Amino acid sequence: ALAAHYASCGNMVCALENYQQAALKAEAVFAWQEAELHYTQALEIAAHLPASLLNDKIAFRWAEMLAGRAHLHFLQGHLSERDADLAAMETLSADSQNTRLFLVALTHRVRYLTLDGHYSQAIALASKGVTLSEQTKDDRSRARLLSHQGFAHYFLGQPRPALETLQAALSAMSSTSDIEMRGRIVHILGYIYFHLGEYSRSLAYQQEALVCHRQTGDANRQAWDLLEISRLYLEMGQIPQGQSILVKNLARVRELGLQPVELHCLATLGFSELYQRNAQAANTYFSQALALQAKIQSRHTQALVENGLAIALWQGGQLAEARQILTRATENTRSIAHRRLLVDALLELGLVEITSGQFAKAIEYLQEAFSLATESEYNAGTALCLAAWARAERLAGAPAPALAHAQQALNTAMEKGLATCAMW
Repeated sequence: ALAAHYASCGNMVCALENYQQAALKAEAVFAWQEAELHYTQALEIAAHLPASLLNDKIAFRWAEMLAGRAHLHFLQGHLSERDADLAAMETLSADSQNTRLFLVALTHRVRYLTLDGHYSQAIALASKGVTLSEQTKDDRSRARLLSHQGFAHYFLGQPRPALETLQAALSAMSSTSDIEMRGRIVHILGYIYFHLGEYSRSLAYQQEALVCHRQTGDANRQAWDLLEISRLYLEMGQIPQGQSILVKNLARVRELGLQPVELHCLATLGFSELYQRNAQAANTYFSQALALQAKIQSRHTQALVENGLAIALWQGGQLAEARQILTRATENTRSIAHRRLLVDALLELGLVEITSGQFAKAIEYLQEAFSLATESEYNAGTALCLAAWARAERLAGAPAPALAHAQQALNTAMEKGLATCAMW
């Protein structure tokens, strides 16, 4: 009401500020549609401000509102609307000729390139931004860009460059007490150590991230932290605890309308059922996830869900259907270079072919998966590929190499502390 009052009086700058505050208050109580309405009202005012009022302060406020609305579009799966706001932000930064504003727009573009599966593009663009942020001594932008760059390295199966980049991000923000930024960085560090199979260390980082995001009140990031904590409990064999966190988290994100994390909760619940060999229950979760994925259109999430669905079909004896889905998943993961998911898809194809009695074909898939897992230090994947490889050789009547690969799998699992893999 106050914003509308200012607008009716012709005080457009005050109207702009009050609409933005109204949007932020609506976001704080998870009223996404109301927040989006207020952002839209503010942006309409900003677009019609006279040139005499367009100073740097107004330009930054304008960019913040575009970024805020783009984030709301992303949370609700409205990707074309999100991209329109990102493009508008880039046009605004170019017109302003303000380097800091340019870095803000570039950082948001890098973030969504990573989330959309364009990892190499994200790394290249982030590198340009890091160089510019160093030249302008903009440590906050540098830390954000490095964190996104590290995340992209993780997806590409490059844990060492990811760790190096994320440590640089922590160093860049050492002069500030930015709890929100630290939470983002340690959350991604948790992903890296999950990939390496260092689950206790990963759990410590995710718990630290959760503390940071509770302090800032960021419900979306808290939901992602809880998702990863639940995944870690599942990997460590604590299935009831992991499922309990997942079920509560799913209910909460549905209440808040956080669709990207809802999709991952459904997929992870599907995997939790697979761990207990409940293929039918898993299939239900994966089917719900695929229906939501059709709206969100995340390529790496599609591959994750399809990998899980294929395991459920394999466990249920539907080999042709599983093979078809996994063939599509391998093509998808190759095209976006998501190495971890490619390893999983190839491993599962190997298991399908073992069950089909096609041992030579199975070994071909498993050899490629083993090579990729080893190169990217995906230690759990390495151990599981070796174990499956040994199984294929044993069933094919080659006990000597089967025993050697089984021993190598066990040694890898024991050396890395992967108890579940060791049992397998």
